[in-house]
Amino acid sequence: MIRTATQTDLESIYQLLNHLEQNTLSRAAFEPIFMKNIADENVFYYVHEFGNHIIGFVSLHIQHLLHHTGKVGEIHELVVKDEWQGKNVGKNLLQTVKEIAKTQGCVNLEVTCNQKRLKAHQFYEKIGMKKSHYKFVLSL
Repeated sequence: MIRTATQTDLESIYQLLNHLEQNTLSRAAFEPIFMKNIADENVFYYVHEFGNHIIGFVSLHIQHLLHHTGKVGEIHELVVKDEWQGKNVGKNLLQTVKEIAKTQGCVNLEVTCNQKRLKAHQFYEKIGMKKSHYKFVLSL
């Protein structure tokens, strides 16, 4: 079942994102960002549950972008527990945010994906997304 994430999902989402990043994120930094975003009307958090366990998470951020002359939905995180990959969990989460982006009047749905996540690249291409941009990052 897919549902809107709530504040009580913080720990499960934190654990999923640690897995995604293959790192332990700062819990002290994570929590205020999570709380700010979950209250933001332009940020949409969804979880996929099986029983009482969260097995997947997706975040959608909506922005008004000049170079698109409209709203754009960007997936910032999409993660599915390893044992649930290939079982339509990610596809269903993506479909959920795709519908939200349409409802919100977005002209595009975008995602940035780390170069090392080759399985994720295949997933996005399989569901119809096109590889069209490079992302450049400067650590501050």
